[in-house]
Amino acid sequence: MTLTTKPPAVTNSRTATVGFTVSEPATTACRLDIAPPVACTSLFSYTNLGAGRHTVTLTATDPAGNIGTATAGWTVPLPAATVSLAASAPTVTYGQAVTLTARVTVGTQPRANVAVRFCGPGSQACTVARTDKTGTARLTVKPDRAITYTAAVDAGADYGAGVSARVTVNVKPALVFLSAWQPGGGAVLAVVTPGTNQLQLQLWNGRSWVSRASTVTTPFALFTRLPHGTYRLVVPAQNGRLSNSGPSFRL
Repeated sequence: MTLTTKPPAVTNSRTATVGFTVSEPATTACRLDIAPPVACTSLFSYTNLGAGRHTVTLTATDPAGNIGTATAGWTVPLPAATVSLAASAPTVTYGQAVTLTARVTVGTQPRANVAVRFCGPGSQACTVARTDKTGTARLTVKPDRAITYTAAVDAGADYGAGVSARVTVNVKPALVFLSAWQPGGGAVLAVVTPGTNQLQLQLWNGRSWVSRASTVTTPFALFTRLPHGTYRLVVPAQNGRLSNSGPSFRL
């Protein structure tokens, strides 16, 4: 008995066909895995195969009782989970929350009750959330700087591990200020995000903004003895955060 057709060693197909020849008249049988043998002829097909390792054992028995055998083995890999990740906003102001949404599908179908690991950079701890019936898992975070988050899924009983998905959330520093006119000139009191180490007060000269003063914040900054004019406050990009400018105001 000689094999002439068999599946590739690894295939995603759930159908397998086995072909063979025998050198003399014989009764042939095919056995899939641990199922009982069944009578078969060459180009015998199996359908609806599950994931995993499969083996077909072929036997040919001639009228004298002599038996010839051949085997064919192949693997149908588990379908991989597909993971997508999105943020409710690409940029938030310091102190604001953002929701991370991961969706998990296996094949074309959403998969419920899958553990999704949401992780920040480096050694930051991961948080696990499970998908609902729509294959969706969510996590709300408050990043203090630009952070790239990942969502990953480990292999399950009937699906392979999902490739990690990533999304980056940028952060702008918060900026609150009060302005007032007093004897001797204008004054501006600003409060910014902790960790901000530079703040600029800019004056509009009729054509462009020019820096009037710069200070290190702790996180308060006070500017005094300012002449009349149109001003704005600017926090330059620093410490993993984007720049941010407040609305213009007059003194």
